[in-house]
Formats: sequence, C-alpha cells, structure tokens
Amino acid sequence: METITVRDIRLNFPKIALRKKPMIIARRGKPCFGIIPFSNDTDVEDFIIANSPHIGRLLKKAERDIEVGKTISIEDYFKGRRI
Repeated sequence: METITVRDIRLNFPKIALRKKPMIIARRGKPCFGIIPFSNDTDVEDFIIANSPHIGRLLKKAERDIEVGKTISIEDYFKGRRI
C-alpha cells in the first residue's frame, strides 16, 4: 500500500483522489490517517456502520431485542402509519 505525506495531500489532493486506491498518510514519517476509496453506495454504508459508535450501539440493542423476542411484524409496524 502506498504511503504519502500530509504535505502531498495538501498540495495534490485532486490528483491523489483520482488514483482511487487505498493509501496511508504519514505525518513526520509516522502513519496517521488512511484513505479508503468507495466504489459504490454500499461501500459507504458499510464504512459508516463499521465506524459509527452510535450505529454500533443501536445494532447491539436490536440484537438483544431479537434474542428476547421483543419484535413486531412489518405489517404491525406500518399499521396506522401514513406512508
């Protein structure tokens, strides 16, 4: 994987973004950030889900609810709602 400097990013971001490949960004010779290109909307959604503490908590709560049977059918959910 290619490593580039923060300075390179600052001076050449448009060209670097067109490369569309993962890169490590280094500051003072030490890795500090990463660039991960997304090829489609699913990649973006997967990244957000994997890296959002809030979404992670919601998913864990949902899994616990499913385990204890605290669920409703989709029909019941939409009953009485205006869509």
